[in-house]
Amino acid sequence: IKTLESALQVFRRSNDRQGCIECLAALLVASFIGFRGLDTMDRWLDELLAEIHPSPSFASENVELRVWGVLCMALLHVRPWHPLTIVSYQRVEELLPNCSDTSIALTAAMGALVVTGLCGDLERGDRIARATESLALQDTASPTEAAWWFAQVGYLRLIQARYEEALESLDRGIRIADSNGLQVLLPEIMLWRYTVEFRAFGWVAANATLEVVQA
Repeated sequence: IKTLESALQVFRRSNDRQGCIECLAALLVASFIGFRGLDTMDRWLDELLAEIHPSPSFASENVELRVWGVLCMALLHVRPWHPLTIVSYQRVEELLPNCSDTSIALTAAMGALVVTGLCGDLERGDRIARATESLALQDTASPTEAAWWFAQVGYLRLIQARYEEALESLDRGIRIADSNGLQVLLPEIMLWRYTVEFRAFGWVAANATLEVVQA
């Protein structure tokens, strides 16, 4: 974070608006990791919002998609009442077809899937999932991003009460995490599986998954 803050100072001094936008987005991502920096996000969020409102200008559609994807999660967790919370996931859906970077598309889609589910915009969540599934299935996709994508789709299916589909998606994420040695990610997705099992089938079924996580 200190390195990014130093870079931000350089961009500010040189009046590099695009550099500021990308650096601020990176700072928000860094402070969001592990939910440990939410209390530090306000000042960067304020500055990023000032840079893109009322007349946003981005170096490319890939950069714009990345920024809106970051704003999905940042606004949801820090200012869920902000009018751009909904706009952010709408823009993600609009920009996804023109994105040329798999990593940016999957990451932005994951943020949008979370927010569409929690906002009750389930049909849009379905469309975003369909639009990016082929990217998550590519051999060249990052295993971490692919596993998280399937986990987020599984969570969306849980909200939709489509439990069998939720388990199918979560299991795909679990297999990707397990086969790639993602030992931090694996138990997190398994706990989501436990949640689905508990809601759909009860404690006996869910307890078997919980015991594996706790082992």
